[in-house]
Amino acid sequence: MASPTPVGDDNDVAFAAMAGVAVIVAVVVAVILPLRAIPTVTTSAVAASQSTLAPTAANPPTTEPSTPDGSGASDTGSGPTAPTLAPGPTEAEVLDRLTSAGFPALTVMVDDHTVTVSGDLPDDALRRAALGVVQSIDGVGAIIDEIRVR
Repeated sequence: MASPTPVGDDNDVAFAAMAGVAVIVAVVVAVILPLRAIPTVTTSAVAASQSTLAPTAANPPTTEPSTPDGSGASDTGSGPTAPTLAPGPTEAEVLDRLTSAGFPALTVMVDDHTVTVSGDLPDDALRRAALGVVQSIDGVGAIIDEIRVR
């Protein structure tokens, strides 16, 4: 009678455990870490920046020439140009992307390239994932995060 062959030994188990850890690390690096780089703005920071940028009687808009030589003539050189954003997304576009990603309960407001996201989510990982969906939309320049974790 033949003796049974072993299915695995201790080395196989250790290798499988290391492979599992490598997969988890790869997921964290690919998914979680990029979400930490999402630029978010608090509501109070937006209000403060708008109050300092808005022209008032005490702070009139500047009318300085647009060129360093004071001529006001446009530069026709071939120097670098400032990058331009795609047109800002519509609220419907943002809501469609959030709904298709599994976040139908969130609400959004869009002001040019700034998207305000609000609503309730059960944990911070879902909040970061929802913000990642919004950040991935062409034309989004800033996100105001008003999502409550409950």
